[in-house]
Amino acid sequence: MADKNRTCAYQVLWNIEKNGAFSNLALSAAIEKDRPDAPRLVRELVYGVLEQQILLDYTIRKYLKQPVSKLGLAEKIVLRIGIWQMDFANSIPEYAAVKESVDLARKVCRGREGFINGVLRNHGRAGAISEERPTRVDLPDRKQDPAEYLSVRYSCRRWIVDQWIGDYGEEQAEEMLKYSLETPDLVVRANLMRTTRAELKAALEALGAAAAEGNLSPAALHVKGSDLLSTELFEKGHFSVQDESSMLAVETLDPKPGETVIDICAAPGGKTLYMGERMENKGSLTACDVHGGKLSLISREGKRIGVTIPKLKVRDGAAPEAPDFPPESADKVLVDAPCSGLGVLRRKPEIKLHEAHEELAGLPAKQAAILANAAPIVKPGGRLVYSTCTVSKAENQQVTAAFLENHPQWEKETEIQLLPGKDGTDGFYICSMIRKKG
Repeated sequence: MADKNRTCAYQVLWNIEKNGAFSNLALSAAIEKDRPDAPRLVRELVYGVLEQQILLDYTIRKYLKQPVSKLGLAEKIVLRIGIWQMDFANSIPEYAAVKESVDLARKVCRGREGFINGVLRNHGRAGAISEERPTRVDLPDRKQDPAEYLSVRYSCRRWIVDQWIGDYGEEQAEEMLKYSLETPDLVVRANLMRTTRAELKAALEALGAAAAEGNLSPAALHVKGSDLLSTELFEKGHFSVQDESSMLAVETLDPKPGETVIDICAAPGGKTLYMGERMENKGSLTACDVHGGKLSLISREGKRIGVTIPKLKVRDGAAPEAPDFPPESADKVLVDAPCSGLGVLRRKPEIKLHEAHEELAGLPAKQAAILANAAPIVKPGGRLVYSTCTVSKAENQQVTAAFLENHPQWEKETEIQLLPGKDGTDGFYICSMIRKKG
């Protein structure tokens, strides 16, 4: 009989690949619905397979007479789960990984369990993984094709590797790819309206968690502990989950009590709510997004943390009619633009499996339109911050450079590019610009 945890992981992976579901949302929904015995194992299996999927498929291909694409989706997912356990799950004996995968095959692709068993046993005979031998199969020749080697070794689409090598060079690209396979810290933001970072650190440690101060934000703590979002501290709004890079975008904008502030692309609202905290819930704060349903999260979370000032507005910031705020009416505006998300691969590993497509190619033009539409809203002397959670220069430095060239009434104040693996945060870009007076 198939193990409940592996069955749950299989169903999540099927949902992600078949329906394009987001890993975090699909996992949370499946765990709540199916009640597996070991939710932590389910998460490890899902994220592990997603993080290593290209390498896993490359490995599977070595044991087949046809391309992996010719396999049924059920067979592919079962083999991926099995080989990931054999190669990366140190706590799972190899025989158990094989047995559980065969049992799962009997449930989801009956009649193919013999084939699954054969592939996994052949893989077991290929030798063991070590620090010197990170896979059981020969990788592409790095000297002949460095990008293909990095793509397979770190399980990332070739187009992303090519882009990173072009933007940052092979050495830095490899550092970022390595970092994409690491488990991210849980980073929380102390709600300074209700506590201090030191007080929150002490309170979390009293609950048995380990907490360390962040390097970039005065509100950030890196925390290790379990069930922290079920604690009274969380329920009473003393902290929220947010990466330091995201906090830094708000701190660069520097919203203050009593100001008029607009968040152009707000959903799901973490930056909006941090703005509200820094404004001490005083002033005018408007959260806009094209996805109206996601804006409701801001109201719900706002009640928990005591931020009630945000006004919600459904608005497509890239549309020609987007400048629907009065000209020169805002002290500060944040454009956290939609982007490729290549800075958050360790949190959303399914992103690095996406094929390059037309929508991605059109992002810089869309980002430029949103930025140009937002600019007239800012008062002379006011601040406009453009940010993304990507490391693509075409979506970051090139967008702001073109904006500044075409809008001489603006000048660059600060520009920050955080790189995964180098700065200890998600990859993130922040550019602050000031509208000249007169």
